[in-house]
Amino acid sequence: MEFSTEVKEISVWLWDDSKEFNYGVITVNWNCDVEMREWGIKSIGAYVTTIRGYIEILHLDKDGEIIKEEEIDVNELGFDIESELELEDGFLCPSDIDIDFKDSKLKIPECLYIIKPKDVIRAIEMYYEGDILEYNN
Repeated sequence: MEFSTEVKEISVWLWDDSKEFNYGVITVNWNCDVEMREWGIKSIGAYVTTIRGYIEILHLDKDGEIIKEEEIDVNELGFDIESELELEDGFLCPSDIDIDFKDSKLKIPECLYIIKPKDVIRAIEMYYEGDILEYNN
């Protein structure tokens, strides 16, 4: 199952006092896989496939005044993506993103409550109803 989530909470570590994060718009595309066995569901896993969007960085002079605004496409950063998407209390979804310019990483921490267990069950049932999967008797 593929999902696309717009992330509202963005944290940026620039490691440079002459720059400041202003705002950003980022969408995380991710997949959720259900590993099934004849006896039931073995695991539910999720992983990030792509991140797209931009952030705006302000360049400041020594007095903290803005001298330049820079819009950066997160796709062009070439940073490693670290995702920690895990099923937590029956819910799964990226809720925020950390951008670390020192370590060149985009980090997607644990989850927000968005996918309910009944939605996962219904999605699996649809495979059976569509004859993609069969019950073993």
